Amino acid sequence: MKLLSIEHRLVRATLEGFAPTTTEGGLVPLEGEVDYVSAFLTVANASTDRARIGIRAALWVVALAPMWMGVAFATMAGLSQAKRAEVLDRMLNSSSFLPRELALLIKISAAFALMSTRSIRARSGYDRRGGKPAPHVEPVLARPAAKKPRALPVLFPDRASNPGVA
Repeated sequence: MKLLSIEHRLVRATLEGFAPTTTEGGLVPLEGEVDYVSAFLTVANASTDRARIGIRAALWVVALAPMWMGVAFATMAGLSQAKRAEVLDRMLNSSSFLPRELALLIKISAAFALMSTRSIRARSGYDRRGGKPAPHVEPVLARPAAKKPRALPVLFPDRASNPGVA
């Protein structure tokens, strides 16, 4: 899936709203550390055609949320990180199904982006094995994806050994 230049900005701004950056370190991503666009494209390209349309529609609905929620006459890219996080929080806690689920769909892409960043996984201790701490990994600033991300593998359960699996 090819993104328009405005969609690149919207993806970066919207997904960044789920985990606003800082200069202090910790588990919060550093500025430029996470490549949100690449992760979004990986999810979209690994999806079916119908799901790809839904993901793109979700991006636009969430990116335009400040306008239709009455927060500001701007897209997510035009808001501060704190305001973006506020809008996303309101969407995720909405009593309406559609905004809540579309925001959740975009949040999944943000989670993939965060967990695909080695330095964030190392700081979180996610990759610990046998109780040993993960090795220290210096943050690598995100660069634009030079090539098309590869599709995620599809795993099928072994039906012979698990007859109850549909």
